[in-house]
Amino acid sequence: MSLRPNVLLAADDGPEMKDIREFLRDHAAPTTARTLPELRRLLRQGSHDAFVCGSSFDSASWKELLEIAEQESPGVPAIVLSRNTGGREWREALAAGAFDLVSLPVPLHTLLGIIEQAVASQQARTRWTHFAAPQASA
Repeated sequence: MSLRPNVLLAADDGPEMKDIREFLRDHAAPTTARTLPELRRLLRQGSHDAFVCGSSFDSASWKELLEIAEQESPGVPAIVLSRNTGGREWREALAAGAFDLVSLPVPLHTLLGIIEQAVASQQARTRWTHFAAPQASA
């Protein structure tokens, strides 16, 4: 990861997502998918440090978006933004592979901190997996 994480947003054109997108431009390198085919294509490129999605996008639920992310770019940390963030939905999001479920509205610096933590966690996991993997004998 560079100093500015590459963040893929599955975002509509609503004012809240627009504010998030504009804020991230100053602190990250955001790319926005506006349709499911575009989301799949961008995920396949594998160049993103984190994936942020709303509770629904282009008629897909956050659960479907997490499945797509795992199929197309396994291991990319995913953050779900939702207005319904009770304990049950939070547990469901984590069980479905999300790094976190964040309640909207969210202070933008808080969201940036969560993204940075997700990226750092993934980097540590990758390093640990590489370190812990048995090395082939010469």
